[in-house]
Amino acid sequence: SGGEPEIAAAETASQMVDFLSFGLAFILGFAKTKKPQTHKRLMLASAIFMVPPAAFRLMVVTGLPVPLTLAVLIGLALAMLIYDWRKLGQPHWVSWMVLGVFLVGTPIKIGLPLLSAWQDLLVAMLG
Repeated sequence: SGGEPEIAAAETASQMVDFLSFGLAFILGFAKTKKPQTHKRLMLASAIFMVPPAAFRLMVVTGLPVPLTLAVLIGLALAMLIYDWRKLGQPHWVSWMVLGVFLVGTPIKIGLPLLSAWQDLLVAMLG
């Protein structure tokens, strides 16, 4: 139907995934300050997890296909994996986590707003 409740549900689901991803990476990064390789990657991950809203808006404003947003995000995750492979000889677990968050988070962002239970929850919480 494409009405305002559906748009609000989609935006809220997307923001929730982005916020939780950022928060998890940031808190873990803060906790891992004594392990520089892990700390640096987690801080980079928290920054990368702030990119999705901007990348999405860039696609909309420039008229590029919105699914290209996922390609940009996966590209960032792959860049981390390739860097690790070249510097460490194998990917760091944080780099795998970043890729996993994008691969798991994207279907959640797409599917969650389609659930009537999600829309009902938002209406109950936000009015």
